[in-house]
Amino acid sequence: MALLTATEHIGVISTFHTTHHKPAHVARMGATLDAFSEGRWGWNVVTGFSADEAALFGEEFVEHDKRYDMASEFTDIVIRLWNEIEPIDVNGDYYQVRGRIKKPRTMQAPTPLLVSAGASPAGTAFAARFCDQLVTLASDEEALRAVDARLSEATAATGRTVATCPFAIALVRDEEGRAEEEWERLRASINPEATREIAADVLGSIESSRAQYAKMGDEQATMAFGGAGSMLKLIGTPDQVAEKLVSIKKNTAASNILINFPLWSAQEIEGFAPVVDRLRDAGIWTPPAARDYSW
Repeated sequence: MALLTATEHIGVISTFHTTHHKPAHVARMGATLDAFSEGRWGWNVVTGFSADEAALFGEEFVEHDKRYDMASEFTDIVIRLWNEIEPIDVNGDYYQVRGRIKKPRTMQAPTPLLVSAGASPAGTAFAARFCDQLVTLASDEEALRAVDARLSEATAATGRTVATCPFAIALVRDEEGRAEEEWERLRASINPEATREIAADVLGSIESSRAQYAKMGDEQATMAFGGAGSMLKLIGTPDQVAEKLVSIKKNTAASNILINFPLWSAQEIEGFAPVVDRLRDAGIWTPPAARDYSW
């Protein structure tokens, strides 16, 4: 809500669990956020991923595919509450809902932007049925196209179009070779113990990540995780990084990219601005003020 208050054009996406909320909670909160922002809100649909997380909510851990069964029923109910004027009566396998939510309803129709990040077979099937974008890990264009192919197979059954949204790490320097030197310096500075601790839950509990690192030993997988081994690398001069992004746009189903900056500062963000200028010149990006949303 604070981000929406402080901005006029960008979209803001909130993460709400399906496993640890009730459908009416998310329907009411989401409708309020979307109406308040005049249609700039989106929902990142997550199911949770660990027993520790479930314990935080005082609940038993639910196995992976069942969480997606629950998420499907949950999301279907939320969409009905957003769209149906008359009270609904649902006696599902996991949720019971009787009634309706009052105004305001969502401004985006039939739903706000829905995204998810599960690339397992169950997660991909969920995205194909409900979501507009699938957030995914991919180390390069070839890996991203493999995700596109799996998603295309799933959407063939639902008749929907779902874009991919890969994670990327960005390091931009004006002088050729400087960004690569800086990146190698950062990789050499990784603390293995700290990285292992941070990576433990992700590598151990998220199915798609576990599969991606399955062929590595624990040490190699941990260091690959810490060194952004599963992300796109936007490292180089503004021209080089823009060229990579133009290629991704032309050769994959990606519609957005989640960009992480390993050195977080205002200067790093400003240093990325020339890349955006080049993307605008290439015709694959427009400022949010010119389109009133961010996806």
